[in-house]
Amino acid sequence: MIAGVGSALDFYACVCSCTLPTGTIDITATGIDEDSCMEACGAICGGYTNCIENCNTCCDKNNGYCSKVSIPVASWDINKVKDGCEKSCKSTCKLHETIHGITGIIYYIAGIIAAIMFVISGYKFITSDNPEDRTEAKKGFMFVILALIIIIIAEPLVNLLMAPAQPESVRGVILYQDDNFGKNGEFFSEGKSDLTSSRIAWDVGGHGKCVPFVVWSWDGSIIIIDGCEATLYENADCTGSSHTFSSTTADIVTAIGGGPFYAKCIQVTCP
Repeated sequence: MIAGVGSALDFYACVCSCTLPTGTIDITATGIDEDSCMEACGAICGGYTNCIENCNTCCDKNNGYCSKVSIPVASWDINKVKDGCEKSCKSTCKLHETIHGITGIIYYIAGIIAAIMFVISGYKFITSDNPEDRTEAKKGFMFVILALIIIIIAEPLVNLLMAPAQPESVRGVILYQDDNFGKNGEFFSEGKSDLTSSRIAWDVGGHGKCVPFVVWSWDGSIIIIDGCEATLYENADCTGSSHTFSSTTADIVTAIGGGPFYAKCIQVTCP
């Protein structure tokens, strides 16, 4: 449940790893359930594609760009992630393909115009006996050459100046209400967070009662992202009894040995 709202609306956070030409990054996404979150995470990865042609082959989820996306939890549906990635990748690729197609047409037309102007200037230079006309013809040559140079360097220059910032891997952890990363998850970035005011009301599960806004030791799992470390504390100001998690994924119950433990604060530190 969303904190402070007495409804059954689910809120689910997930993470996937996306392999880019510059390296692998971790991406977090949210959805109303696990499947929608998986698709959203894959879609974000697909939007970072460098595919600009042969979109179906380049983006293919089995052998292309989207085949490299991965997830940290085996029980999650990797096909949902890859499907979301492939759809987004193809959409982005087709946009790039269209832009490059238009650019190619502009280059073709500019080349024809430049060739015509070059022939005209050359004809004037050869046939004219007037020094002024020959000087004008030389200027025509220079203008055509200059225009061609500008056209050739225009696209690389624009791409260089307008290049989007390279995405960075997210840093933090995700907490889930159950021990299998399948129920209501929330992302926490580096620093301290008071779980009593978090978005999700953490449920104790099938133990006869619900304790809103805290993690109960008999239910819960955690995903550590990008080498971070998380410590759960019994008090909302991050004091008192605590448990630290540093492995990539963990069942909170097993990790702390069971027993009644409420986590009202989380502190995340990243290298």
